[in-house]
Amino acid sequence: MRNTLWFIVLLITSLLCFAAYCISVVDWVRDVQTGVYQQNRMEGVLETGAQILYLYLAVRFVRSHVNML
Repeated sequence: MRNTLWFIVLLITSLLCFAAYCISVVDWVRDVQTGVYQQNRMEGVLETGAQILYLYLAVRFVRSHVNML
């Protein structure tokens, strides 16, 4: 029972983090399309850097913890 609870908590947490990442990507795309980053370049650099860093860390995690073959 305890393992099942931890699995459910981990699954819900993972889904929430994935949803937050998707929302941040949608926000980033809208900001690029509306030209927000042309007016505020530092915001663009920071948000783009955060997106790239998160993607890099996610790929590293998947490569080290998930066996595809």
